[in-house]
Amino acid sequence: MTLVELARAAGLSLGMMSKIENGIISASLSTLQALSRALGVPLTSLLRPFADFQQEALLADRAMGVHIE
Repeated sequence: MTLVELARAAGLSLGMMSKIENGIISASLSTLQALSRALGVPLTSLLRPFADFQQEALLADRAMGVHIE
């Protein structure tokens, strides 16, 4: 999902999404709820410390044709 697609799905402006992504502003609880719904994940998954995700992260080049389910 691109940033534009996520912004649309969550009902947020692209400018707002960019500011959140770059740490310029913090997302409100209502914004986090909209993002969790758009992503289809529990709100709590957006509140986990970043360190928790480091074990789960996978970096793949698009040319590799990796499909993650």
